[in-house]
Amino acid sequence: MNGLIVELDSSDDEQEVVDTLADRSSSGKRGRPIDEAWNDCREITRRVQTIDGSNITLDLEAPKRYAQCKHCGHQFGFPMMKKVNVVKEHMTACRGIHGKKLKQSVIKTVPTIPKLTHDELESFHDAFALWVYQSGTSFSRVELDSLLDALRLIRPGVTLPTRQKVANSCLSKSFDLVAGKVSRELAKSGEILRSTLSGHAHNSFVLPDGICLTSDGWSNILGEPIINYCAVTSSNTFFLEALSTETQGHSAEFIANDIKRVIDENSAIKEKIHGCCTDNTAANKSAWSKLQDIYPDKYFYGCVCHVLHLLVHDVVRELPWMNSLQETCQEFVRIIKSPDCFMLTSRIC
Repeated sequence: MNGLIVELDSSDDEQEVVDTLADRSSSGKRGRPIDEAWNDCREITRRVQTIDGSNITLDLEAPKRYAQCKHCGHQFGFPMMKKVNVVKEHMTACRGIHGKKLKQSVIKTVPTIPKLTHDELESFHDAFALWVYQSGTSFSRVELDSLLDALRLIRPGVTLPTRQKVANSCLSKSFDLVAGKVSRELAKSGEILRSTLSGHAHNSFVLPDGICLTSDGWSNILGEPIINYCAVTSSNTFFLEALSTETQGHSAEFIANDIKRVIDENSAIKEKIHGCCTDNTAANKSAWSKLQDIYPDKYFYGCVCHVLHLLVHDVVRELPWMNSLQETCQEFVRIIKSPDCFMLTSRIC
């Protein structure tokens, strides 16, 4: 009886005697080699009950051993060591074996998405807010549930910044980020730019890359007068600022002083500004002379596009049918730019 484990249960009518094949092989018993299929089974010896049912005895002289699967508990209806092929067939489809393997393979093939850390979430909020500013999207749209649901399809733990956060802290961070990027790009404009003609190295020559300051006056949708200032390099154009002049007239004195203010305030690129391009009005031309006395190493001139625009006006004025067409187009533009039309299109969009 060495190696036999007896399990007793008073509530049942049968008793199991489990003798694992590992124990049998280690006991040094002789006989026919045991098939490896039985390693996934345990031996069960059923209890024998007397006819009158008053006593329960265990037949240890000639026990009837049956097989039970270790993985799913399935019992085979034939004595142990018989019909080993049936046992092998069961092991090929055993849920206890293949269910575990399938579960492990699913876990390996489906990677888990780690939760965003606080710093990662803040970086996402800043990047998302920058997209809102650059696309001109209304701040109220960041709180749409459908947008958050769409983002959570690819990252379940993500959250969106509130409208207040987009309008305050994220806006300040984005401004500092873009301002720093513009400053770095403008600082590179003073470097030597190498250009190549026809793709041949012997035709290459070196040009100093500088900055041209541009000034342009216009009116916004509310009819307020605005002056834009941009810095133009050989490869990029950077917006510097927009000034609302309100009731201030655009006199030569005002234009010259304001351009001087912009040049002096941008001290990092002051020496790299080679000239300034403005409109071609009489006030601007007078401002050129004043600025030329202050900055003799810089060149102040009028915009060629404005000159062509004035030329077209003169041509249209001499041709009645083109003048009539221009007046019709101007009336159409006034209707489109009217506040009522603007409010209507805003509601539709």
